[in-house]
Amino acid sequence: MLKNDLLEEALTLYVKILNDEGFVSKRGNKSKYQLWIELCEFVARSPLRAQHLGDPSQLIRHALRRYTDEVGKLWICLADYYIR
Repeated sequence: MLKNDLLEEALTLYVKILNDEGFVSKRGNKSKYQLWIELCEFVARSPLRAQHLGDPSQLIRHALRRYTDEVGKLWICLADYYIR
């Protein structure tokens, strides 16, 4: 779990990692899909703190377009984002 005081920096790093096509987890334990899910969950839980990324809902919508076979969790993230 991320500490609240470093959330903005962590979200920025997630976006940077996800935009890097050559990124591979050092331990090999996280796929790009898992990283996308974590980013979307963080954005959904802290929408105001994710504003520095632009429109946070667009990040979740991008993941929805990218992972069409796993949309259930992502739709929940998007709904949670709009609720908060």
